[in-house]
Amino acid sequence: MDVQAVAIHAGLSIGGLSIGGLSIRGLGIGLALALAPSWPARADGAPPPRLDLPVDCAHAGRCDVIKYFDHDPGPGLRDYACGDRVGGEDNYPGTSIAIRDVPEMAAGVAVRAAAAGTVLRVRDGVADTGIYGPESREALRAIGCGNAVVLDHGGGWTTVYCHLRQGSVGVAPGRRVAAGEAMALVGMSGLTELPHLHFQVRHDDRPVDPFTGPDRAAACGPGEHPLWSGAALAALTPYRSVLVRLTGFDTAPTTVRAVREGRRAGDAVAEDAPELVFWAEAIGLHAADRARLRLTGPDGRALAEREVVFDRDRAESFLQVGAERPGAAWPAGAYRGALTITRGAESFTGEAVVRVGGG
Repeated sequence: MDVQAVAIHAGLSIGGLSIGGLSIRGLGIGLALALAPSWPARADGAPPPRLDLPVDCAHAGRCDVIKYFDHDPGPGLRDYACGDRVGGEDNYPGTSIAIRDVPEMAAGVAVRAAAAGTVLRVRDGVADTGIYGPESREALRAIGCGNAVVLDHGGGWTTVYCHLRQGSVGVAPGRRVAAGEAMALVGMSGLTELPHLHFQVRHDDRPVDPFTGPDRAAACGPGEHPLWSGAALAALTPYRSVLVRLTGFDTAPTTVRAVREGRRAGDAVAEDAPELVFWAEAIGLHAADRARLRLTGPDGRALAEREVVFDRDRAESFLQVGAERPGAAWPAGAYRGALTITRGAESFTGEAVVRVGGG
């Protein structure tokens, strides 16, 4: 995401990115700690904030980290686990946590204060249309963060919450909020293509990865003092080099936009459906990764298979395979779709089941 500076409501300007004196750039491992980490105190005696999960994932259908902080100081891409799951964005300064789809966004998923603090700035009123609205890409870059809240936690620490749902921001500048307090809802405002929260931590106007904290000694993996609480880190791990995020079925070839908007078949389809199409969304693909899709019928026999070998790295890919109806009706029963992505000795899988008739 690329964001340009723009002056907005309550003095918040997000882009190059300046937010009430904060300069914020670039908005636009299988390890979970059983115990909450302890942090070294700053010279002034104030420790970094302990960060709880900023999205109410317990009440969402699912939450996925779709982009991690980029630690590579040059043009390369490197997340905290020494993978490259930064969404293809050089110097990406935050953590993006996605919910399942637009219907889930419409139902309402709370964005909560990751730590106690004081509201510095807010913005609301940007429509939840993302890149699919009437605005030009240039206009979207000017409001890239969309609706937003910025919190001050003292000691030079701030957190930023972006892409909030239009009309959902329930806090105002100057208000004190408690850790875990609901401030808004996950949305799709600004420069984005799916409902998610862009979450950013800053210290003395510099971005900090909450998975590592500011003083990690090891080259890879969570730091000795991650900013996430133990519970938050457990919810956001294990890390996966490839994420198979969404899977499902439809009755015709579809698009990633359609499935993210909830325009897809449910758990059952009619016997006279013209096709059965298994689809999957995968994130974090490399050149030479191999994807195999397989659609099987109630008797376990393959109805359709497809193999894709990627010719270049892809931040995400939408894959599908389908079969036409055999005659007047599909045999009743359960139809299964499976995706397997292989990278060397590693494999990553996703599957879905749809029922036809009463079988």
